[in-house]
Amino acid sequence: MKVNIVITQFEVKTDFLIGNDSEHIPWSDDYNNHESMLYTNLANEFCDLIIDSLLTANTQIFQRARCTSVNFTRVTRVIRSKRQVISSPTNSTSIDGVQGSATVELQTLSGSQLSQDQFTELLTDGYNQLNKSFGALLNNIQATRITPVLTCSSTQLICGDHASCRNTENGVQCTCDPMWKDLTPSDPGKHCALHSGVMTLIVISGILLIIAIIGSIYLFIRTKNLTKLKLEISTSIY
Repeated sequence: MKVNIVITQFEVKTDFLIGNDSEHIPWSDDYNNHESMLYTNLANEFCDLIIDSLLTANTQIFQRARCTSVNFTRVTRVIRSKRQVISSPTNSTSIDGVQGSATVELQTLSGSQLSQDQFTELLTDGYNQLNKSFGALLNNIQATRITPVLTCSSTQLICGDHASCRNTENGVQCTCDPMWKDLTPSDPGKHCALHSGVMTLIVISGILLIIAIIGSIYLFIRTKNLTKLKLEISTSIY
């Protein structure tokens, strides 16, 4: 049976900073042009940072995760002078920076069970572990779950052969049936195989069944021959 892939989408939004002073990347209209070098370079870097952060946080949950779309918008941010006096608001300036929005697609059942808070926490934790000594930096990461919570009745063929689907608070869960072993615990319930002990028991049972059949046939033939012999002896006497 072909098992369908579980697709779960999250939207990730963040501002972009750059340099040792973590300054906002200035806006350019080229960021709205998907064929421009500015858009292509920042979009690729944005997606790489997201996927690397997720895989750093948890390789199993986020295996095969990918970006499906990236868009940039202009945002105005207030920049405070480092020497600003708290009581003096006149030292503030504003800048038109870049905010990125990416749609991230997860392809594991465990990924489908994440709330947007859990996803954001894992993404942020993974990002904080990356080496960010150069290139674009992410600031004020926010994530929103796009895909609704899955239910067993709303999905088809998400569990493998010899596995059962059950609803949980955060979605669905696939578990292998009794006497079946899960071959992919990182994506449970997709590939189930009989336990080795069960296989051994089946082989032994098969051998014993064959022996029993052969023995039954032998006893049947022997009994038939004995009956025939007794009949011949009885006939010859009379």
